[in-house]
Amino acid sequence: MIALPDEFVKRIQLQRTDSQLLLDALNDTAPTSIRLNLRKKAHVFPNAEPVPWCDWGRYLAERPSFTKDPLFHAGVYYPQEAGSMFIHAILKQLALANETVALDLCAAPGGKSTILLDNLSENALVVSNEIVRNRAFILRDTLTKWGASNTMVTNKSAADFGKSPGLFDLILVDAPCSGEGMFRKDLDARVEWTPGNASNCALRQTDILDDIWPALKTDGFLIYSTCTFNPEENDKQIELLLEKYDCELVDLDFPESFQLEKSDFGYACVPHRMQTEGFYFSVLRKLERVNAYTIRKAKKPKSKESIFPYPLDESLQSVEIQGNFYQAPKTQLELMLHLNEQMGTMKFGTRLGEFINQKFNPHFEYALANFGPSKFVKQELTLDQALNYLKGNNIDIDCKDGWHLASYQNFSLGWFKKIGNRINNYYPKELRIRMEL
Repeated sequence: MIALPDEFVKRIQLQRTDSQLLLDALNDTAPTSIRLNLRKKAHVFPNAEPVPWCDWGRYLAERPSFTKDPLFHAGVYYPQEAGSMFIHAILKQLALANETVALDLCAAPGGKSTILLDNLSENALVVSNEIVRNRAFILRDTLTKWGASNTMVTNKSAADFGKSPGLFDLILVDAPCSGEGMFRKDLDARVEWTPGNASNCALRQTDILDDIWPALKTDGFLIYSTCTFNPEENDKQIELLLEKYDCELVDLDFPESFQLEKSDFGYACVPHRMQTEGFYFSVLRKLERVNAYTIRKAKKPKSKESIFPYPLDESLQSVEIQGNFYQAPKTQLELMLHLNEQMGTMKFGTRLGEFINQKFNPHFEYALANFGPSKFVKQELTLDQALNYLKGNNIDIDCKDGWHLASYQNFSLGWFKKIGNRINNYYPKELRIRMEL
């Protein structure tokens, strides 16, 4: 195993009286945990140990091959580090409105965005952003599998959002950091770590927080988190915000049994006390007065209200944008269209599909949606058929001509189309299983 960086070890020894326990834990085996999809109820991992601070979190006794489980591809659950699931416990203690507008600023690969979606109302909006474009595609795919329609994916900087004062009720900044808390899961993080890189991360975090602060509403909440033990990236960042801006710490209440460490400005998970990696978080409430965000009407709308011919949930509305149909919550559609005009999006609600020569071509997002395509018949696949479908291979199934939903244990995987003696597999090429089955 790659040794822990010497300078990191020296700093931890100065920083903590129980330093050896932490250092030993970082060379131990990391626990495996997943979070169940609240709305795609499935009886999976029935004997798994619950994660105490997350209602839908589970510890697994061993790490399975998620790639070979069709239910993972169907969005039934998401592999996620247990410490980061504290976002769930935080949200349960915040007074958030039914139509909350939330931003997950540094969102890839998407686990924390799915926590926001599970904890907020279906009338809320979660804008999931990732500045690194190739990671933004991963974020988009994660949210597609999760199946919610009250979300958007953007590829912008914190400064871009800062130009929209008072837009968000809640902002989550899971800041890019030195990654010390992931040293036992990610050995590359050990190689990349230097004192200089850690200091640069702290400077970058300060810039990100300063850039995004204007976008938070009065009385809005900022959740700040990292996966590092470095005080300059953790408590110091919160201390700076309290010095510069009119805001206050939000006092959170957690049972002692969680074994969280509380500092002057936040809370920390540490792997020698908890079944987690290293994870730090803090919550601030903005007190300074900010004018309410107003929507400026676009001069030339690129969307139009249009009736989608298939059933939708009553809370959702369809809209046609450049020939494609989308579904989104009625309560947030005007804001979503506005943000799409202002910033552009990589994912807008749920893309349903398009009509070509009066024939409907469904989109992959529609197949995975929680309020999905009830008109279309699901074709139940065996495990072998499902894995071959996910690999992009041909499948042999007796069905009528037309579009069908490939399904495994009654959970949709995607589309295929029967044309005469041929079945065309429409599972997205970029998501197909590449490993040998």
